[in-house]
Formats: sequence, C-alpha cells, structure tokens
Amino acid sequence: MNSLRKLTQNVFRQNLFPFFPRFSSESSSSSAQGAKGLVVGVYDQDKGKNKSKEETCIELSPGAYKVDQITGGKVINALNGLRGDIGKLGKVTILSNLSEEYPAIAVSGMGPKNTKFSDAEYLDEEAENVRIATGVGAKELQKVGVTEVVVEDFKRPEAAAEGSALGLWYYSDVPTQTKLSMLKEEGAGVTDEAKTAEDDWMRGLTKAESQNIVRCLCETPSNFVTPTQFAQRARDLLCPYGVQVFARDVRWMKENHMAALLTIGSSSIEPPVFLDLNYCSDDPKVNPYIMIGQGTTFNCGGLCRKECSRMMDADYASAATMLGVFKAVAAMRLPINIRGISVH
Repeated sequence: MNSLRKLTQNVFRQNLFPFFPRFSSESSSSSAQGAKGLVVGVYDQDKGKNKSKEETCIELSPGAYKVDQITGGKVINALNGLRGDIGKLGKVTILSNLSEEYPAIAVSGMGPKNTKFSDAEYLDEEAENVRIATGVGAKELQKVGVTEVVVEDFKRPEAAAEGSALGLWYYSDVPTQTKLSMLKEEGAGVTDEAKTAEDDWMRGLTKAESQNIVRCLCETPSNFVTPTQFAQRARDLLCPYGVQVFARDVRWMKENHMAALLTIGSSSIEPPVFLDLNYCSDDPKVNPYIMIGQGTTFNCGGLCRKECSRMMDADYASAATMLGVFKAVAAMRLPINIRGISVH
C-alpha cells in the first residue's frame, strides 16, 4: 500500500495534474508558427422594439472599425450578408481570410451599447458584456486551431483579459500554450493611457488565472487531490506570494481535541489535514477577513453509499475557491488582512 501511494504521488507531481496556465502572455516560437486570430466586437443597436431581426441595426466596435478600414470595408460587407442578430450578446461570427495579419477574425456580439451599472444586480453590465464577448470569441478561435489570440480591449482591458483567458481554459493534462495578447494601436507610442491599459490587462489575467486554478482543482479526480496533495499544492501556489501556509497534521489535531475531524478522517487511509492560511498586508492590529472552506476531497456517502460515478465528485469547491482568492489578493498586493481555514 505504501509503495502504491508513493507511485501515485510521483505520478501526480510529474504529469497527471493539469497545468494551470492555459495561455501565455509572452511571445514564443511555437505560437508564432501557428495561426493568428483577432477578437473584435459588434454592438446590437436595436432602436425599436417592434423591429424584426433583419431590420436590427449594428455598430462595429472601435477595433473592428479599424480592421474594416485596413481591409477596405471587407468586414462590414461580410457582416451585412448575415442575419440581423449578429450583435446579440454571446453570438460569435468567424470571418476567414479577410486580413493577411489575422487569417481568422471572431466578431463577437456585445449586446446593446452604453450599458450602465445595474443597482439591482450590483453589476457593471458593460464590463460583464465585455467578459462574455471576449470569452466566447477567444474560445471559438481556439476551436478552429488558432494558437495566437489577439483581443480588442473595448476600453475595458481588465474585463477583456479576464474574459478571454477564462474562455481559453479547458481541463486537460496535456500542456498546451495559447498566446494571448491585447490589440494595440500601431505607432501610438508609450503613453500614460497605454501603461494604464497594460496594467489593467495584467490585473485581468491575474484574476482569470486564479479562477482557472479553482476550476482545475474542482475538475481533477479525487484520487489525485488527497488532503496531503491539496495542502502541497496550496503551499507551492501561495508561498511564493508571501502567504503563510500551515498544514496541521493528525498530531496537532489530537493535541487540540478535534475528535470529530479525526473520527471522520479515520475512515480513509489518507490522513486528514487542517489547512491554515494567513495573508497580512495591512496593519497587524486590523481585524482580518475570515474565510472558511470545506475540503472533503472524497465522499463515498457513508452508509447511504453513492453511485460510483458520483463518488468521484469532489466536495472541496469552497476550499479551492479560498485558494484562488488568496492567490489573486496576494498577486495584486491588496492592502488587507485575510485568514483562511479549511479542513480536508
């Protein structure tokens, strides 16, 4: 049994745990040899409620308008021959061979233009529309074999980076790299506005990477995310960012009289782990935000046993989310104090 456990841990460390970065923001020789695609947008400018789909007006985004000018009006001519709902939010139209630089252009529907902040949902609908449009656009380009995706920022670089990076991610144990970059205006130079946009873009990539970490953990089979492996992953992920990671073992639990946790953990050959995370970037006297996550990595159902297919459903999404939050907060150096606790 011990030899089997060691073999499983070695395989886990080598290649069976899916790679978190599904995209790269830096240039690489492999990406340069592949196809290149562009994500731009089109707005659904519906001026009348009684108009049919064929009569609905559309308006190109600034990036799409520039590409249309460069190609001599080919973009708008191609869109005019399509249905009137191409500006609908989440709708993607792939245009091929209109530009030498971008063999594939994804025109994503942005929905209505000039959407406002929703007080009822407490949501910036404009940023949300950008996230949805860039996400589906980048995903469709990836499906047709594009290995280098350039995304228009839509004046919301952070939302564009987050949406496109989330759209490119998929669960796989094969390390694939898709280059992801922001569409920049040629000859614009280095200005304060360009620097701000670049910083916002990187912040969006950080947020997306943290969310993709959570998605990856939740999709990984339970036999490759035991309590010990989860704690190891938390240490490797958070310690480089200055987060204190304490993995309490069985001995510590006995000393602190955690009988319930030890009783439940005794049903498995894998020892339980009490994970304690601490991030302090503010005055230590300031009370921290507390996060508590459930970290049950395997649940057979006890006396009422589940079906085999459902036994592998991990019940540690809240603990994985806690890791993603700590990763994002620490990477962005937010001036707050956070304390996280999860039981595995």
